[in-house]
Amino acid sequence: MSDDYGFDESRTQLLRVFFRTLAILILFTVILFNFKSSLQTYSVMSLASTMNSLDSQSLSAYGLIYDVIFFFCILIAIHIIWAAVITVSTRCPWLPIEGKKQQDLYWMLFVGLHITCLIAINSYFYPTSLVSYFRHTPVSEPLIWGGLALFLIISFYRGLATFTSKQVVFSISLLFTVGLFIPFLSINQTNVQPQKDPNIIILGIDGLRPDHLKYMGAAPQVAPNLNRLLDNMTIYKNAYTPQGRTYVAWMSLLTGKYPINNGVRFNLAPPEMVNKTLPIIELLKERGYHTTYAIDERRFNQIDSSYGFDNTVGPKAGAADALISGLGDLPYLNILLMHPYSSYILPYLYNNRAYGKAYSPIAFNKAVIESLDYENPNFLAVHYCQLHWPYTSKDFISEPLENWDGNYNHYMYKEMLKSVDKQVADLFTRLKQKGMLDDAIVYIISDHGESFKLPSFETPTPQGPKVFPKTKSWGHGTNILDQQQSLILLARAEFNNSTITSPAQKIEGLYSLVDIVPTLVSTLNISTASVSRFKGADSDGITLPWTAEQVSPKRYVFVESSVPVKSINKSFIDKKEVMSETASNYEVRSDGKAYMRTENYIELIAKKQRAIYYQQWQLSLLPDYNSPVLLNTETNEIYDADNYQGDFNWRPMMRELCSQYKEDPGFDQHAVCTEVNISRNSLN
Repeated sequence: MSDDYGFDESRTQLLRVFFRTLAILILFTVILFNFKSSLQTYSVMSLASTMNSLDSQSLSAYGLIYDVIFFFCILIAIHIIWAAVITVSTRCPWLPIEGKKQQDLYWMLFVGLHITCLIAINSYFYPTSLVSYFRHTPVSEPLIWGGLALFLIISFYRGLATFTSKQVVFSISLLFTVGLFIPFLSINQTNVQPQKDPNIIILGIDGLRPDHLKYMGAAPQVAPNLNRLLDNMTIYKNAYTPQGRTYVAWMSLLTGKYPINNGVRFNLAPPEMVNKTLPIIELLKERGYHTTYAIDERRFNQIDSSYGFDNTVGPKAGAADALISGLGDLPYLNILLMHPYSSYILPYLYNNRAYGKAYSPIAFNKAVIESLDYENPNFLAVHYCQLHWPYTSKDFISEPLENWDGNYNHYMYKEMLKSVDKQVADLFTRLKQKGMLDDAIVYIISDHGESFKLPSFETPTPQGPKVFPKTKSWGHGTNILDQQQSLILLARAEFNNSTITSPAQKIEGLYSLVDIVPTLVSTLNISTASVSRFKGADSDGITLPWTAEQVSPKRYVFVESSVPVKSINKSFIDKKEVMSETASNYEVRSDGKAYMRTENYIELIAKKQRAIYYQQWQLSLLPDYNSPVLLNTETNEIYDADNYQGDFNWRPMMRELCSQYKEDPGFDQHAVCTEVNISRNSLN
C-alpha cells in the first residue's frame, strides 16, 4: 500500500512539474509574440483586424478554419513535447538535490538552458530572425550551443532511463536517430535512362530586370553565374510580359495565349473564369513526360496539380498563409523547418519565400531536384521569388553601404539578386549532377520587371503642351508606360552532355512569353492534329527564331496592367494598408484559398491600361486619359497620339489594339475605337 502511495506521489509531482513547465513555455511564446509586434511596422493582430473587410462567410470558410486550427494544434503539440522533454530531463539530477527550493532552482535552470540553447541555434542559422537575441555573440557559436545541446540530450536520456531499461532507451534512441536522419541521406541517381525526347526546363525569376544583367550593360559581377549562363544562350532582347503579375504571366506562358484569351486577367482569378486544362502539359504527358511545377511563394500564384501537373513543389497555397507566416519566426519553428518532415506539419512555412527569415534557397532546390523522374523525360517549370518584395532573407546583407542611394527597395533588390544568382548556380549544378542536362531545352525568363523610380532612368520627354500621365511608378503591373515593369528576360538554349550546343546570340524583334509554347510544339514536332484536339489550343504566339533572317519585323505584342492599387505605388509598402484597400475585392472559399470576387473581377477589367508594341513604338489606352498615348521606346519621346505630327502611322496599331480588347467590359471609355466598329459586349 505504501509503495502504491509513493508511486502516486511521484506521478503527481511529475505532472506538477510538467504543467508548470508547459505554462512557462507558453508564456515564453507569448512574450516572443509581443516582442516581435513591438518591432514590426504591422502586427499579426492588425492584419487580422484588417481582414474584417472580408465578409463573415469568407472568414468562416472551412478550409481557412481548418488550416488555422491545424497550425495552433501543432504549436500546442510542440509545447507539450518540449515540456515533457524538460520534465524527464530533471528526473535524474546531475547534483545532489535537497529540498523543494533546490528542486525548483534545478528545474528553472533546465528551463533556462533549453530556451537559451534554442535561441542560440536560431541565432546561428537565422541571424535576421527577430528573436535571434544571441546573434554575433559567443553563445551563437556552434561549439557553445552544440555542447549545450549535447548536455541537454544526455540529460534527457538519463531521465528517460529512470522509467525503463537502458536497452529500451537505446532502441528508442536508435529508431529516433535513424528516422530523423533518413531524409537527409542523398541517394545519387546515376542510371538516368536515355530518352527519345529532351528534358524541358523553364526557369522563371520573379521581377528580374534585364538592365541588371550583363547583356543590357550591367556590371557582370552583379549576377556572375546567371551572366555566364546567358553569355552562351540565345537572348531575345525586346521581350515583354503580357501582364506584370506572376500568375497571369505564367498562365500566358503555359497556354501560349494573352490574358484576354486564356481568361486569367488578375492574380487569384476565380476558378470558374479559368480553364485549368493546359494543352501543352497534356500533350507532354501523352509523350511520357513527367511534369512538375515548382514555386517558392504561392500567395498570388496558385498553380498546382489541378492544372494537370504530375507534381508540385512549394508551400501550401491558401488564405491562412498571411496569418501563419505572420505568427511564425519562432525559434522552435525555424529550427523545425530545417527538416524535410516539417513540410507535413508546417506546410505554409516550409520552402516559403514569403517567410523569408527562414527560407533556404538550397533546400528549395533540393526539393525541386527530388521531384524529378529519372526514367522519363521531365518538364520542369520552376519559379524563384527572392527578388520580390519584401526582400527579406535569413542572412544579413553584404551590399556595401557606400552603394546606398536612399532607395531602400532597389538597394535590397540588388542584394537579393546576389542570392538568387547563387540559387541559379546551385540548381544547374544539381541538374548537371543528375544528368538532367545531358539532353535538355532550357528557357530562362522573368515574369515581369520592377520599377523603383530610379533617377538614372530618364522620364520620357513630352512632345506637345498637353499634361501627360505618369510614366514612372513603383512596383510591377501598375503602369504600362513604365517600360521597366514590362520588359523581361527571355533566353533559351539547347544542352547536350551538359554543354550548350545552340548559338550564343542576341536576337532583335518583339517577343512575348506567349511564344514559348508554340516554340516547344515546333521543337518537339507535335502535330497540328494533336494540338487541335484540345479546345482553345491555338496560340497567340510565334515560334521563336534561331537566326536574324527568321525575325518578323511586323510583329505586334500586347501588354496590359493589373489592378490599380494606390497603396502599392509607393516606396514603402504597408501590408495593412494594402489589405485595407484590396480585401473587399476577394473572398475565401471553402477550400481555404482566396480568390477575387467574380463581380469585382469583371468590374476591375474596365480599369485596366492596355498597350500594343510594334517595332520601337508603344501605343497605349488609359482609362483616365482621353487620348491614345504614343511612346517611342528608342528616343524616349512620348506623344498625345491625336496630336502626333511625325511620319509614323500609328493607326494600324490602334486597329489591332481595339480588335484585341473589343470584348472587354468598359473598354474604350473615350470612344477612340469607333472607326473600327468595336463591340462593347460584357463577359457573358
